[in-house]
Amino acid sequence: MLKYAALRNAGFAADDLPIVILQPRWEKQTHAVVTIRTEKHWLVLDNRTMIMAESKAVLDQNIALFAFDERGVRQFTARIAS
Repeated sequence: MLKYAALRNAGFAADDLPIVILQPRWEKQTHAVVTIRTEKHWLVLDNRTMIMAESKAVLDQNIALFAFDERGVRQFTARIAS
């Protein structure tokens, strides 16, 4: 939450900073990360790793469950390959 507040204070728009609930693919415990929308991609700030990573790398190891921001909470759904 402190990262979110610091980024908002630094001038990032709320729409560009959703908080996402992740579940690692190898365990059942969930955790929250702050995501940042940039011009080219999404970045993820994760306290477990203390690094900033591109969202694709994070989603290779985690399942996104929910996102929440000032508009409310949204649930992610699995995409079915065709």
